[in-house]
This record gives sequence, structure tokens and C-alpha cells, in this order.
Amino acid sequence: MDGGIKNQSSDKGIKLKLENLDKSYNYLKVYYVRYFADYQQNRVYECKKIYNKYPINSSIIYLQITGNEQSEDLDANILNITRFNPKSVLTSAQCKNMLFFGNIVKNTDNYREL
Repeated sequence: MDGGIKNQSSDKGIKLKLENLDKSYNYLKVYYVRYFADYQQNRVYECKKIYNKYPINSSIIYLQITGNEQSEDLDANILNITRFNPKSVLTSAQCKNMLFFGNIVKNTDNYREL
């Protein structure tokens, strides 16, 4: 999501329709990156993990993310696709310049680069 100055409400959000979900899973977790400008007009970003877990009750879920949800800050490397090395991914979809993964088996690396 692109916004204005940090913590300035831009009234922007995203609506997602997720289809063909595996109902053997209980819930969906959402992570996102928000880009904005600091007071010197430099582009910066913050990574968030939304606390709310969205239940999977059917094969389709409609999500609306506004940025006002309760969330915690994350290290950007956790969401960086170049450092993401899952053991396996059963479902993936691409939309514009975004790649979505589903049914992920955890990362096999037990170390962190310095």
C-alpha cells in the first residue's frame, strides 16, 4: 500500500478475493508492507503482521485490509522474497507485481545472514 507521510491517513486499502482455498487449514495470516514518505520526502516502508487470523470456512474468502487493523512490526527480511526459502509451496498465484503463496511448509534455514 502506498500512503502519504508516516501515520497520515490516506483512506487507502485493499480488497482481496482469495479462491480455491484448502479447507483443511483453519485460518489465514496476513502480512503486508506499507510505503510512505518521511518528513524529508524520502520513501520509506514498514512491514506488519496483522494479529487477526482470518478463518477458512469455505473455499473463498473476501478480505479488506485498511491498515487500521491491530498489528505488530516485522523485520523486512522476513517478507523479502529473495531471502524466503520454503521447503515447499502447494499453491501460488501472481497478480500484477505481487506473488501470493499458500499452504507453505516452513523455511528450512536455521540461520540468519549477518
